[in-house]
Amino acid sequence: MIQVIKEKFIADTLQSLCEIEKCLSNYSEGCKTEDLVEDVFMVLHQIKGTAPMLGIKGLSEIVYPAERVYIALRQRELSFSHEIKLNTIQLITAIKAILAVNQEDNLDSKSTPCSFNFFESLVN
Repeated sequence: MIQVIKEKFIADTLQSLCEIEKCLSNYSEGCKTEDLVEDVFMVLHQIKGTAPMLGIKGLSEIVYPAERVYIALRQRELSFSHEIKLNTIQLITAIKAILAVNQEDNLDSKSTPCSFNFFESLVN
């Protein structure tokens, strides 16, 4: 039963990430960001909370700094920037790869892209 739930979570999350990635790719400076920021936040929040419960290790730790950035964006403590956009796209690519192989028990910190560190630097 848990495997079925896990597979559904992965399929739904991959679909949501693809949609967000497409929106981010089409985003241009000066456009309203509220809906985009909200959509990204909700998916990151869902991943952070659900992945560990389903035994998908490593994602929560990767997603948490980005989630904090998107909280700050929602609260208007930060402004959406081209750099945040690009790093979010990189993060989505990494999340999709982890979900695709999803059986990894531990994420090797040496392979963590610099975008993860970017988000951490914005909220610390």
